[in-house]
Amino acid sequence: KPPSGQEKEWKAMLWSRVEALEASIRTWSLRVWNLQRVLSKKRDPVSHVCFAELVYSAPGRRRAGPSSAREQGGPQVETVFEGFWHRMTGALHGEIEKAARAYPF
Repeated sequence: KPPSGQEKEWKAMLWSRVEALEASIRTWSLRVWNLQRVLSKKRDPVSHVCFAELVYSAPGRRRAGPSSAREQGGPQVETVFEGFWHRMTGALHGEIEKAARAYPF
């Protein structure tokens, strides 16, 4: 809880940090999305296998739930972006939960 009289500064600091976090999430999301697009278009020059297929067939890949694209015969593993998004939102959820327990209102 901010000291009395400093609420305005704390509020400004909180929102500037939230905006920085949002910008970071947006930047990394776009990077991973573009990586996924490149992996799906490029092929290994020797075996001619799509790089995305190599990533999706790697051992330990998480299985994805059904979606309209997958129901029509698409890959049954989560995409690179889905993996990133699940891990990022899980970490964000954990941090928010931890902060809420440490500083109840």
